[in-house]
Amino acid sequence: MSKELIDPEFHARLARLIGDDRPFAWADKMGIPKGTFSRVWNDGGVLGSDHLKSVARATGVSIDWLLTGEGPMMRGETRDENEIPLDGEIYMQVTEEVLTALEGRPRPAPAKLVLELIRLIHDEIKEGEMRQDEIKKNVVRILKIAS
Repeated sequence: MSKELIDPEFHARLARLIGDDRPFAWADKMGIPKGTFSRVWNDGGVLGSDHLKSVARATGVSIDWLLTGEGPMMRGETRDENEIPLDGEIYMQVTEEVLTALEGRPRPAPAKLVLELIRLIHDEIKEGEMRQDEIKKNVVRILKIAS
């Protein structure tokens, strides 16, 4: 992920919503054309209102949360006061470091574990408990423990 995304926070929230699914397969299930989703996923664009409504109806996600990160993720939920809001720039840096650290491993890590690891490291950085220049060292350490 070397190119800079237009809206990295939206991309990070979309990735969280997609979860373990393959992104383009998920978009197809949502009725989002490949070209449109490619601009969103690869270039960091934002979904248009029709697609946002479709995604909200299909998943129950709050459009406010998806667009801004504010409020609860899912409609009808109350926000966890302890949840740390995503910082798209940190999230993308952590994601890149984690995926780089996973390259060449004999067996792939489960997607859920990877997402939890990314979120854990993101939150540690945001809370000031880890410096950004320590990401790689800590990813390698955590992966050794998890193996």
